[in-house]
Parts: sequence; C-alpha cells; structure tokens
Amino acid sequence: MFKIYRYCIYLLLPLIKLNLYIRIKNNKEEKDRVQERFGITKVKRPDNKLIWIHSASVGEFNSISGLINKLEKNYKILLTTSTVTAFKYAHKMFGDKIIHQYAPIDHNPWIKKFLDHWSPNFVIWVESDLWPNTLLAISKRNIKSVLLNLRISPKSYSRWIYFKKYFTILTECFDKIFAQSTKDLNLVKKLTTKEVGFIGNLKLTSIPIKLDIDKLKLLREISLNKKIILIASSHKNEEALMLEKIYGIIKKYKNIMLIIIPRHPNRIDEVFHIAKKIFPQTFIKTNNFNKQNVDCLIVSSLGEMPIYYELSDIVILGGSFINKGGHNPLEPAKRNCCILTGNSIYNWKNIYEEMSEQSACILCNKATDLSEEINKILDDSKIEFELKRMAMNYANKKQNIIDDVVNNIYPYLKGLETNA
Repeated sequence: MFKIYRYCIYLLLPLIKLNLYIRIKNNKEEKDRVQERFGITKVKRPDNKLIWIHSASVGEFNSISGLINKLEKNYKILLTTSTVTAFKYAHKMFGDKIIHQYAPIDHNPWIKKFLDHWSPNFVIWVESDLWPNTLLAISKRNIKSVLLNLRISPKSYSRWIYFKKYFTILTECFDKIFAQSTKDLNLVKKLTTKEVGFIGNLKLTSIPIKLDIDKLKLLREISLNKKIILIASSHKNEEALMLEKIYGIIKKYKNIMLIIIPRHPNRIDEVFHIAKKIFPQTFIKTNNFNKQNVDCLIVSSLGEMPIYYELSDIVILGGSFINKGGHNPLEPAKRNCCILTGNSIYNWKNIYEEMSEQSACILCNKATDLSEEINKILDDSKIEFELKRMAMNYANKKQNIIDDVVNNIYPYLKGLETNA
C-alpha cells in the first residue's frame, strides 16, 4: 500500500505544486516561505541538539503549547506546522524562542532535504497527522520519537479498520504513544499491536494567548457595552442555519450585538452577504473600524479569537451544526463565556461530554434548540452566571499532565539540554 501511496505522490506532483500556489493566492501559504514545503530553508540549523515538534494546525499547536513552554527553557525546539494560522499563534506566543518551519509535504525527496538539513535528535508528533513517508523516514534514521495526544475520530476509525496492518506499521515508527483519552485508547488498541498509554488530554494544558488590551478596549467601545453573542469558527452552510434561529433573539432584546468569525477567513465576503440579508447593520471589521450602532460584525482574523472570547458573553461554536466534528470549547471556557454547541462534536467528544455532565456547556441536538437555550440564558442571570462559572472551573482544573509527559519522555530528553 505504501508503494502505491508513494507512486501516487509522484503522479500528483504537478497538482500538489499547483495547489500550493492556489493556496498562496488565498493567503493560506506564505509566498516567501513556500520553499519550506519542499524541504528547503534559508534558516541555519543551530549547533545545539534539536527537538523537532510537529503540530499540523491551531488545534494541535494549542495542545502542545504548554509542553513547548516547559521544554523551550532548556532545549532547542524546532516547531513545524502545516497552516499559516498555527504559525501566527506560535509566533505570538513564543516569538524567537523557538524555530518555526512549515512542514514539508510528504514526498520522499523533500522529506530527505528537510531531515538532512535539520537532523533532529528527538521528534514529538502531536495527535493524528500521520504522514507515511515522513514517519518511515524518521524511523529509518533511528531517530527517537513519541506520538502524543493521539486521537481517532469515528470517521478515521472506520477507514483504518480496513488497513490495520498499515496503521500498525505507522505506529511502530514511534518509541512511545499516548492517547488523548481512554476512549481513543480503546479505539487505537483495536487498530494496532503497538503498546499505547494514556496520561491525560494535553488540550487541557494549552497556554492562553496574551490579549491586546488596546484592541479589547476599542471593541468594548464599538459594542456600547451590549451583550455579545459570538459565532466562532463557523463553516459553509452553517451561518445561515444559525442566523435564522438567532434573528428573533436580537430583535427581541435590542441590547445584543452579534459577531461572526468564520473558520476560513477567505469566506468573509460570503458570510457578510449572508448576514446582511438578515441584519442590515452588518459590517466587516477592518483595522480602522470604529462604527457604532452595529447589529452584526464579521471578523476575518482567527488569530484574534481570544480577544473576542474575552469580549463575549455567549459563544456558539461552529463545525457542530454541520458534520465537521466541532471546535475547541476550552478557550472560551477560560474566558468566562457561556458555551453552546451542536451535536457534531466527535473531534472533542470526551471534553464536551465531561463539560456537559458538569453543566459547563450546552449541547444542542439541533439548530432549532439555539433560540430556546439562548433565551434561557438571557432571561435568567443566574443561569448565565452558573454556566460561565462551571465552564471556567472545568477549563482551569489543575492537572499534572505536562509533568507526567516529561517524566515519561525524559529518557529521550536526557543529554539534549542546551547546556549539555
């Protein structure tokens, strides 16, 4: 199967390159750094021993940010991501304390260039971004590696169950593997003979991004101290579904402002036109935006999401009213928000279930539940207060997950310190 996969990669190279340049046009790749996707870099490798950490996108980076924060003080870190947004998050948080590169595409010649140049001494892989050529190349070079916070969605499991032999080969590339939850652990054990452990969910250890207080102050002035309902990380066909249910609420209460931040910033014009049909006072947030009397504000920057969580009272998390698996509830929970989600939550199922059991979020079985649940919150300040309190309590649970992870991987870290 892997031979067929490699052959397909070779055949698809023209389309892969074309796709990269389309992504550049859509601001999903950085033009000046696109060569990094081919394993080519302008950055010199440091003389120190090097730990390579791969986290594909924002979600994976958030999972590993707490561990990076602990390790970067004593070890030299090379972080790779596959998305620009994840890089921006990492740069805001760590700046030049770590080295960042865009992950090379899973083509053997490009992987070879990357590994030849960076020559990592230890590799940490995060969650489920399992690229066969890359993992097999790391293993072939006898580089020690661990896979942290491994998760298997129902969709992935239904695919891998027919290719258990190949899943086992990929997992055997790692020296140690730790699952994200006990449910993931049980699913993974059905797919591989490799020993898999469980320490805890690293998503609970993510570091909050420092807020831009001036931007927050300006947004508070624009909102005129209205109650804020935020639709966060919404997807195509989802905004219209939600807005239809929210329209009556905003007309009823008057002192509410709606903010929408679509998951993909290139959809901002599309989302604007959808919202404008329902709310005439709809605007797109620009750098110099200072309008007041706003019913609905469309924002294109996922990188500023923490500011909008801080501003908001009620957060509706997207990707859950269509079949996308939902998005991270921990970030708004840490910002004192009431959290609502649809029932497509397989990416965060364990956390949502725990939060729901502790009355820390509201699971809506269908979009029509939105208006009923939001009305309850707005009509009763005690319900609002308790939802926010329970969400924050859940997100701020003190856990020793990072220390436990470090203790488990310490044999591989030993001797890699910058002062070693």
